[in-house]
Amino acid sequence: MAFQLSPGVNVSEIDLTTVIPSVATSTGAFVGPFAWGPIGEVTTISDEVRLVNTFGKPDSDNYEYWFSAANFLAYGNNLKVVRTQGLGALNATANGTGLLIKNEDDYLENHAGYAAGSYGGWGARCAGTLGNSILVSMADANTFNVWAYASQFSAVPNTSSYVASRGGANDEVHVVVVDEDGLWTGTAGTVLEKYAFVSKASDAKKSDGTNNYYKTVINSRSEYIWWMDHPTAVTLINTAWGTPVTNGVVYKSLQNPVTRPLSAGTDDLAVSDGNLQNAWIIFADDQRYDISL
Repeated sequence: MAFQLSPGVNVSEIDLTTVIPSVATSTGAFVGPFAWGPIGEVTTISDEVRLVNTFGKPDSDNYEYWFSAANFLAYGNNLKVVRTQGLGALNATANGTGLLIKNEDDYLENHAGYAAGSYGGWGARCAGTLGNSILVSMADANTFNVWAYASQFSAVPNTSSYVASRGGANDEVHVVVVDEDGLWTGTAGTVLEKYAFVSKASDAKKSDGTNNYYKTVINSRSEYIWWMDHPTAVTLINTAWGTPVTNGVVYKSLQNPVTRPLSAGTDDLAVSDGNLQNAWIIFADDQRYDISL
């Protein structure tokens, strides 16, 4: 104990808290089947909330895996998770045929260039039946006033400043993503995301210089959908959707709001030991992943 040999002032700091905070230092690795989330890709999860937001809630098929991951997150905040690819997993699509898009790399390499409505205008972001609860609706200046979600936006989409300054017209659209059946929020019809005044022009920019092309904006920001194609009504030639703005170009109007529910999404029907092993192999690259547990 410190003491003084002469009169003076001694200042002491005393910690009166009764809890010793724990500091998570371990990095865990985990693989398993989930109801949502990218397949075959490592995602860092810091807490149970992000586990739910990224990979969905536990269900009767995956609860053992899900709660094992959640148990680690009760003590640590650095869990590397890979969703396995089982038999039969499909992303819901706007034309109701279903399609497996494993993750962002798979989309960019194999699905970003689809044309002529091969799978409709939209696909669910991840495989699973949760995607069947998603509805996407889009309107432009010609269809906004008969649009069911018009109240979600402040004004009619028309011509953006970028396109107007280059002699073009009619490029803006509004897009809304809806929880049609309530599987995401518990309330059917809840709006999940909305994209206001995005553009049909592939080179469109906002005033801050960021990209405003509706395909790019949605693909980079949405947690629920991928762009698959322009609306069927405008996939004919000379409609200008998806082209850079030029002087005199008028982007074709929609004749009706384009509202599409997604369907044919399916969960993993079975996950084998081989499927799990294929996911674990990803962590064998010790140059990228330093795993403690």
